[in-house]
Amino acid sequence: MIMGSKVLVVDDDIDICGLISIALKGKGLEVRTAENGNAGISAFLEFQPDIVLLDHRLPDMTGNDVARKLKATPEGKAACIITMTGTDAFGEEIDMALYSGSLKKPFKLADMVQYVEQHMKK
Repeated sequence: MIMGSKVLVVDDDIDICGLISIALKGKGLEVRTAENGNAGISAFLEFQPDIVLLDHRLPDMTGNDVARKLKATPEGKAACIITMTGTDAFGEEIDMALYSGSLKKPFKLADMVQYVEQHMKK
């Protein structure tokens, strides 16, 4: 894991944000969270994370909408964005061209940390 790397978690479930934050901070990462798409976009522009863990179902827009808006910014063109979604939502509605990877919920925290570590090295 690259010390000092930054991860932004965008998920409307505060408990999920908290658990992911604790797990990643334990690996020396700096973590910020946002509870909806608009807050996630603002946090991304301010924080400029190395990786974004992005829930697909947000109260104000979809993960695809957020990812498209991030990719449209100079800072977001090369962003590593990982979609997180329940298995029922996987399929055509997720535009995988926008993402560097995907995590299916529910996931084990150890598996998520390992997945983030793999993407940090790329």
